[in-house]
Amino acid sequence: MKVVGTILIGSQNYLISTPESDRDYKIIVTPNFDELYLKKDLNGAALPFSYLDPEHYSCMDVRAFASNLAKGNPNAIEMLFSTEIEDEFADFRHLLEAWREPYFNGYVASQWHYFTEAVGGIMYNSFKRYGITPKTASRGLYFYNLVKYISTHDFIINPDILRNKDVCELPRWIRFDMSLPILNDNIDEIMNAYHNMVDGINVTYTSAFNSEVFITPTKEFVLRNMQ
Repeated sequence: MKVVGTILIGSQNYLISTPESDRDYKIIVTPNFDELYLKKDLNGAALPFSYLDPEHYSCMDVRAFASNLAKGNPNAIEMLFSTEIEDEFADFRHLLEAWREPYFNGYVASQWHYFTEAVGGIMYNSFKRYGITPKTASRGLYFYNLVKYISTHDFIINPDILRNKDVCELPRWIRFDMSLPILNDNIDEIMNAYHNMVDGINVTYTSAFNSEVFITPTKEFVLRNMQ
């Protein structure tokens, strides 16, 4: 395999990190001929020797990265608009530019159902695994705000929106306030609030067609039915 890029992930990209926050990276790799022929999955593969800290570096197959972007995966979108990307090859840099273009033009609307379910899964799994802490609560609220914000801004995603004040300010405050005064400690209530918000957004953009499920509307459909 060949390393083609190193991408910073995590709270630094949301502007909700603390001075003590670790810096975690995804190492994007491409398969060599043998790996491609044998259909070898490189996700989580052992990294080249030069990466000596496996706790903070993990391997990701470029094919999986592209597939996740096509599905509107929020973790892949985070990587696409990372604040720190080191590309090893010009071809990878050009690919990143090409992948960003659809998101600048509302592509996530076509993947809305997958995107919102994936966001909900990220939030729920984080709460279940680590409990409700300033770190998990701030990240959960960040994604909550992001879903709400992009739904009222033409479903466009770009670096300015990912780090917009309306999206980041309250999560950042929670991250530094250990008392969590505005959050209930019941995970189910938090997740119900998220899904209720998503359901409300879905109704907004489907009411004209009496549709019960907001699955894969086009950008034109969404903009035409904005309320």
